Amino acid sequence: MSTLALRDLAIGFFSTVFLLEKNRFGRMIALLITLLLRPHLAVALLFGWIVSLIIKRYSRHLFIPIISAFAIVSYVLGSYSYYIGQSIRTSAPLTGAKEVFNQSKFTRLGANFLGLQFLTLGEDVVSASHSTLFLSRIIFFDTFTTPLLFIVLLFAFSANWTQMRTTVFYSFLFFYGLISQTDWNSSRQNIPFFVSMGLLAVVGIETRRQAKTTGFVS
Repeated sequence: MSTLALRDLAIGFFSTVFLLEKNRFGRMIALLITLLLRPHLAVALLFGWIVSLIIKRYSRHLFIPIISAFAIVSYVLGSYSYYIGQSIRTSAPLTGAKEVFNQSKFTRLGANFLGLQFLTLGEDVVSASHSTLFLSRIIFFDTFTTPLLFIVLLFAFSANWTQMRTTVFYSFLFFYGLISQTDWNSSRQNIPFFVSMGLLAVVGIETRRQAKTTGFVS
């Protein structure tokens, strides 16, 4: 296994620990290690966690407007955070985000949720052919079924919007906003989110199955 693959596994592990760990010290350590390995992912996770705390305070009758507003805010702030990070890293003058609300960005967002972002990138970024990449998605079908299941279960009922699911959803939108301002965007970068989405999808399916079983028995 390559060093890069080990790094990705470590990032996926510690980002998941941050989401699942109940001990605050453990979460801080996991976030710190994630920050060292992939700083922008750590910022996205922290942002999503803060948003989840805010949303918990709102009543259910405002739920749809609130989650919609925060979805847009997460994406926009993520887009601008890329240039803030670049300015801090290179000491260059701060510039604004480019083409935040054009069609290609939202097409790319949908492709990201399905692991098909290679369709939105040029040949100068993606070296393999589309047929090869499609075949890899068929073989490793979890790259698109996992986020798809997560989204379906998330929006099926508002009760599914637990704090952890909210954190993952808004962290992903913030993270996408950031990478939407770059030319690099691979499924490998989304591995930490796929791990969390997969776990939450399994929990959601099992919870609904148990609820149906309980309702049938009662």
